[in-house]
Amino acid sequence: MTASVNVIGAGLAGSEAAWQIANQGVKVRLYEMRPQKLTPAHHTENFAELVCTNSLRANRLTNAAGLLKEEMRTFNSIIMESADKHSVPAGGALAVDRETFSKEVTEKLHNHPNVEIINEEIDEIPEGLTVIATGPLTSDALAKDITKFTGSDGLFFFDAELHDFEDDKFFEGCMPIEEIASRGAQTMLYGPLKPVGLEDPRTGKEPFAVVQLRQDNAAGDLYNIVGFQTHLKWGEQKRVFSMIPGLENARFVRYGVMHRNTFLCSPEVMQATYQTKKRPDLFFAGQMTGVEGYVESAASGLYAGLNAARIAQGKDPVIFPEETMMGAMAHYITHASVKNFQPINANFGIVPKLQERIRNKQERNLKISERAIDRIKKFKNLNFD
Repeated sequence: MTASVNVIGAGLAGSEAAWQIANQGVKVRLYEMRPQKLTPAHHTENFAELVCTNSLRANRLTNAAGLLKEEMRTFNSIIMESADKHSVPAGGALAVDRETFSKEVTEKLHNHPNVEIINEEIDEIPEGLTVIATGPLTSDALAKDITKFTGSDGLFFFDAELHDFEDDKFFEGCMPIEEIASRGAQTMLYGPLKPVGLEDPRTGKEPFAVVQLRQDNAAGDLYNIVGFQTHLKWGEQKRVFSMIPGLENARFVRYGVMHRNTFLCSPEVMQATYQTKKRPDLFFAGQMTGVEGYVESAASGLYAGLNAARIAQGKDPVIFPEETMMGAMAHYITHASVKNFQPINANFGIVPKLQERIRNKQERNLKISERAIDRIKKFKNLNFD
């Protein structure tokens, strides 16, 4: 008899894990503590809510994030299907109307015959086949039990992002704009205000600094300020950001918030299948495994979900080929140096090099992506069709 699977957390990773498990014909109990218990960063009770930017980054195969998206599409990813359906203009990137995107994910999971939604907080690791995908905002009670399971050095409360209950350390990949500014008057020119490649159409010259706005909804009447993570009080956000030329009369409908980044020391705790070393029926997925970014989190949920489904069906879990971005990320987070382990985005640097030497970077990246897509299609046909 096929076992059922618990999935804890209905963020990007948990939603994707539940979807993949259910589509393999396995019953899923998807636990989400919202709306019974809210977090400092979420605004709705919908699944897969994007709490920071609405951008899923580059969509081209010459970019590692673009390759990762294409690999996920191969497995009929719920996150990619919903993102593609609810995309908004963003140049070469894939950005979404965050409200309709998360509603789509929520409705699909609620309507899936193999998914049971349970709105309650889980405060300890359950028995039985389980995928924990509670993300950086894991509740204190569950985080305490995870620490007990992994040992004191197995779970980091790296305050990459900050609240009043946390200390003042930051993760370089998610630096508040005021922290960047404090490092020097022109430091922002090398970050979110970087003007390179942008030409002022009135003068034909490159501006000194640029603040970019990204469309946030399909109606085109809501925009977010790119790269402006902040820990400023809401009143200060309005005062300071209204000083930006052109935003003097802007109406701010959503203020920035920062939150804790909780992640495992995956090289010590996990296997490349996303199973834990101590308990093969326990998986972790999402940002807490050491992958960084929306798409990376969802991809780890896809990977963990498929393997959890295989175990539920009495099969052995599988490891994705290292030549694929999903396989390379799983290998990295489980084989990196324990001493220097840090969260990582998808990048071509963790993928095995091509046998042929190609000098042009774009051509080289495209070849790597084409190889990855070929490998992942064959891998899927062999193990999941």
